[in-house]
Amino acid sequence: MTIAEVLSRHHRRFDELFAQIDSEMGTGDRASALYRLAHFRAELERHMQIEEKLLFPAFEKANEDTPSSFAEVRSEHVELRELVDEIERAIASGDGTAYESAATALVILMGQHHHKEECALYPMCNATLAAAQELADRIRRELGEP
Repeated sequence: MTIAEVLSRHHRRFDELFAQIDSEMGTGDRASALYRLAHFRAELERHMQIEEKLLFPAFEKANEDTPSSFAEVRSEHVELRELVDEIERAIASGDGTAYESAATALVILMGQHHHKEECALYPMCNATLAAAQELADRIRRELGEP
């Protein structure tokens, strides 16, 4: 399995997890929504940490003569974290309007972010890293993927 395959598969997991949160909010079960949001946040954070601590530095080290391609992606990681915080506050306070606004923004940003990574950044890493397969295997293990 390649870096792109491992991390793209994990992106699909975020979609599934967030759909569960949205479903819980649709039924008015805020406690379950907060519980699922905690799981979503943990998975998202683990994914972003793997990118920020393993993948991006490996690529930057292998391509020192090329400007970093990851500044925008790192900035989006900050935005994603902030949106999850907004969603948590909205759920906890029972503010459905704030939840809808933050949830919509999160889904849009995640879609754009994942597209950028899956169509450009991950394939670039697969193509340029000499140890891409070893890194893909390590990432897979870190994510607890089979």
